[in-house]
Amino acid sequence: MNTHLLTRPRLPLAVATLITLLVIGADTLNATTVLGFDADGLVSHADRIVHATCDRRESYRDDRGLIVTRYVFTVHESLKGDALKDGALNDGATSTIEFVQPGGEYRGVRLVIPGLSEHTVGDEMILFLSAASRHDARRRLPIGLDQGVYRVTTREDETEPKVRRRVGDLRIVNPSSALDSFPEDVGVATFKAAVRAKVAEQKK
Repeated sequence: MNTHLLTRPRLPLAVATLITLLVIGADTLNATTVLGFDADGLVSHADRIVHATCDRRESYRDDRGLIVTRYVFTVHESLKGDALKDGALNDGATSTIEFVQPGGEYRGVRLVIPGLSEHTVGDEMILFLSAASRHDARRRLPIGLDQGVYRVTTREDETEPKVRRRVGDLRIVNPSSALDSFPEDVGVATFKAAVRAKVAEQKK
């Protein structure tokens, strides 16, 4: 199987053409350098914030030949943004959001972008998503790449799911202090309460 990695300078160019995101570059094969986003930055830059579960995924080549993956998520709660816009659908009591991001595997060729995680069916998370691309309403990325992806997981020694991130493949420039970040290793209700408070604070 062939493995293709986006390396400099192709990574920032590819990402920058999808959305306006402050990506500085890929300085190694294993890490992507991005600007750090604290809680204020994640919320202010996010067009949509959703608590959702991945229902479907499909990888293919876009019209430029880049391997991309289309995701469809069932939205449990929309914490910011209109649930009916930019490809988000409403089916009675159930809403979904669909978006496309670079990366994935197609016909034996795999594209990996360090710091931009793929999602599998059944993954539950809170996503801080960019505005849709002007050229394709389905194209959007998590704010700050994996900085904007909080996964809901349960470890063996835990009795309830906790919210946490995986940012090990990111080199974060000017990272915020812990006091400026959303809490991690906390329950879903506690985490979402912090997000709602920050969204309300910015609306004032």
